[in-house]
Amino acid sequence: AVATLAGRATTAKALLQAMADEKIPPVDLTADLARQILYFDDPQLQKLLEQNWGQVRETAADKAEVMESIRHLVQRSDLPRPDLRLGRAMFAKTCQRCHVLYGQGERLGPDLTGSNRANLDYLLENIVDPSAVMAHEYRQSIFMTEDGQVVTGILRNETDKAVSVQTAEALVVIPQAEIAERRTSQLSMMPDNQLQQFTEHEIRSLIAYLRGKNQVELP
Repeated sequence: AVATLAGRATTAKALLQAMADEKIPPVDLTADLARQILYFDDPQLQKLLEQNWGQVRETAADKAEVMESIRHLVQRSDLPRPDLRLGRAMFAKTCQRCHVLYGQGERLGPDLTGSNRANLDYLLENIVDPSAVMAHEYRQSIFMTEDGQVVTGILRNETDKAVSVQTAEALVVIPQAEIAERRTSQLSMMPDNQLQQFTEHEIRSLIAYLRGKNQVELP
């Protein structure tokens, strides 16, 4: 439902206003949908987004600061131990929508099972600045339809009649006749600010789970 609301400027405004009115918790808006709202290029929507969800755009200096902050958080010994089962739950809520780990998840992005996850620096660089190093196959396409809907995702198939776009929520088929504008983004499908919505304990637990060598049970 949140993804549907974020797909059009008018309903995105209603969604953000509902957050302002504390009817919908900001945590329900994922970082990729927050970025999608920016594609409407509407100053009012951008202001509402920053007021009720957070900043979407970051500079290189901002990213370096965030990485150092998370690194320090992960390495602290005066906090409760990370909960690996909670970490898996956090992974299922966010990362699993696009990534596979231990055979579970969606293959919109790379399979993480064999990646260099134990290396904290490698992990933080890919979480905080995912667009820094990105294969062409994971570069997202942006489609604006004639009736004002924006669809962002990986282009899976294209014919004379329609395009098939894999979003984080579903495979969307758009008739060619309904496409008003299309472009390829220089940004990864994986957005920045993925960890912004989580508490310190949730972040520590997610990182610990991602760096682990074995699957754990869900809570």
